[in-house]
Amino acid sequence: MTLSKVKPCPFCPPDEALVEYVPHVGVRCRNCLTFGPEGADQRASVKKWNARAKEKVGGQIKNCPWCGEAAGLFEIRSPEAVAEEGFFVQCTNSDCCATGPLTYPLAAAAVSAWNTRRGEKG
Repeated sequence: MTLSKVKPCPFCPPDEALVEYVPHVGVRCRNCLTFGPEGADQRASVKKWNARAKEKVGGQIKNCPWCGEAAGLFEIRSPEAVAEEGFFVQCTNSDCCATGPLTYPLAAAAVSAWNTRRGEKG
């Protein structure tokens, strides 16, 4: 399977989705920095990226668009300011671990970015 057969990012408009394979990480969107589920190799990563779950909304945060499992809000705190602080949403399924677009200074912005799917308004 070639990278040209990769579906666009579920969070970005198709003309803005710049999808690439990163070895030992998986497929990511260079536009919003979303990481999809990691596979054993490029072929497996692309297959997992291309899989889309039926939309389920359990609470404030929509489920993962890849595996359909719950997602959670996480905070990055860096007392020595060695990393960007803020919030991001990540799939809680240990076999998936897809990470949402970017890191946001406000929790509500991270949730809104995760909940906005391509072609929808958040």
